[in-house]
Amino acid sequence: MADEVTLPTSLTERLADQFVGDARRLRQIAGDVTAFGDQLPDGAAARLNAVHDQLAQLEAELHAARKQYLVRQIDGRPVAGLKLHLGCGAQRFPGWVNIDARGGDIRMDLRWPLPFADKTVHCVFACHVAEHLYREDELPALLHEVRRVLTPSGVLRLVVPDIEQCLRAYVAGDDRFFADRALTWSWSRNCRTRLDHFLGYAGAQQLLENLDGHLYGYDFDTLALVLREAGFTQVERSTFMGSRHPELRVDHESRNATANTNGKHYSLFVEAS
Repeated sequence: MADEVTLPTSLTERLADQFVGDARRLRQIAGDVTAFGDQLPDGAAARLNAVHDQLAQLEAELHAARKQYLVRQIDGRPVAGLKLHLGCGAQRFPGWVNIDARGGDIRMDLRWPLPFADKTVHCVFACHVAEHLYREDELPALLHEVRRVLTPSGVLRLVVPDIEQCLRAYVAGDDRFFADRALTWSWSRNCRTRLDHFLGYAGAQQLLENLDGHLYGYDFDTLALVLREAGFTQVERSTFMGSRHPELRVDHESRNATANTNGKHYSLFVEAS
């Protein structure tokens, strides 16, 4: 096996951004191939097949490297009674295992299986994470993993943008609501109409090259359905800092969970076990 090479973070981020940007290029190529039909330029089919095979091989190699990469990160850590903070970003909780694709105590993609044994995790906190995963497969897969590692008495606390608030504001013509939200989430300042705001939060027309974009929006009923389909039997709506479990009263540590106008928080708080 070749020696492992540690790349500078800036380079790895550039490579990741480059491949995310290629998503739009691949979409355009797929459209071209469809439109050309059986009139593809000479040699194009062979080159496309070669690119496909190389990407498949690279995907398999990266997949195979995950396990050892994670083993190195969890080596020496406690193996039971864990508290997981998923998608921590720059906000790390003391005493928790903070996990994020861009850094943390453990650096990993949340679409990977969690590197913990069954029934070893006491509680899980994930704030503004679920909306960045595909509802059909990626979020259910993560929730199944969370349920697997939770102890029988363990609890998951999920915080997501409250899409019902956006719907109500859109129908009511409440421009002030969206303007206030834009003070917290600067990307929405580019939205020019209420529909732009709403669909942006709900994940509509998300750019393929935006790895961090919203892919879906949740109200309580929809999020509860996804949780129950993943095997959680007790699902309840909560409030900001309103967990019945003292160790999960950490909303105040999260910028997204804390965001509010006049005490009305923009997020939906849900707990499941």
